[in-house]
Amino acid sequence: MEQAALQEGVTQEEWAKFVAYVAGFYDNMGNYAAYGHAKFVPDLTPEVFEKILTSNPLYRSENAFYKEVVDELYHEIKEEIFNTEKATATIGKPYEGQVSAYYSRDMTKQDLELVAEFAAE
Repeated sequence: MEQAALQEGVTQEEWAKFVAYVAGFYDNMGNYAAYGHAKFVPDLTPEVFEKILTSNPLYRSENAFYKEVVDELYHEIKEEIFNTEKATATIGKPYEGQVSAYYSRDMTKQDLELVAEFAAE
C-alpha cells in the first residue's frame, strides 16, 4: 500500500505520519490515548489522509467493499477525526465540557451524585 500511496503523490513523510496515526489508533482502539484520554489526530490534512485511503489497491478492485466504506463513511467521520475543539479533546464528563459515550450528554453533576448515592445504598 505504501508504494501505491507514493505513486499518487503522497510523500514519504506523509506516509510515515499516516502509519503513526493508524498504529496509535489501533493501539488505543480509538483516537483517544489510553493514558489521560486525550484525543489525537493525524498530522496530515484531511485531503492527504483521503488520498492515502483511496490509493489502496482495494479501492480500485471490482466489487470492493473497501471502496464503498471509504466513499460512504470517510465523508461522514472526516470532520470528527480532525476535530480538536475543546469539547472533543478529552474523554470525561459532558458537564465538564468533555466528550463521553458513557454519560448522556444532558447528565448533570447532580444526576451523577444521585446515581452514586443510590448505588452506595
